[in-house]
Amino acid sequence: MPNISLRKSSVAKLFLGIGCLCIPAVVLVLTLILLPSTRPLLFSTSSFDGFFPSGEFRFKITNNANEPLKGASLSIFEGGSQNPAFEYPIDNYSTDRDLISDESGLIIAIHKPRGFEFGGACQQFLIVFVLRCDDTPKYDFVITADGYKTIRFSDEVIYDLARNRDVIGTSKVTLENGQEEEIPVLN
Repeated sequence: MPNISLRKSSVAKLFLGIGCLCIPAVVLVLTLILLPSTRPLLFSTSSFDGFFPSGEFRFKITNNANEPLKGASLSIFEGGSQNPAFEYPIDNYSTDRDLISDESGLIIAIHKPRGFEFGGACQQFLIVFVLRCDDTPKYDFVITADGYKTIRFSDEVIYDLARNRDVIGTSKVTLENGQEEEIPVLN
């Protein structure tokens, strides 16, 4: 029959050992929290700036037989809502001008360069672990055509096109200050 008192003694030693290891960690964290000069080491905040990539984004709309679809409409909404996002992030999407596919099935969406367009802050713990970051703007893109299934995608497609597609040319746009600038054309 095993010695029960010996087993209890081993468990007590284990808890005592764990307790001895935890005490220095607790003291360190309390020191970092309570001493004002060490607080930046524990919690820090950094800021970020961002923008949507500028370019002429070409969306080719086709039917199931891969034939161009004329008359399909691209709409952009503020993320998770039905609020139209006129003129931002797509400059040529406005209240008086829908983005409609032409006879070749092409919809052209333009985003002019603006520099930094949004920003926010991130909070870190021990400089490395991100606790939270402010959200960046989100937009929903919706393509509709009579007799066809509605297609929805996020603004991430714009980033993906700019990152993963080859530039097929350039296009000139006039900025708000009257200057002309060339932007990349992406399929």
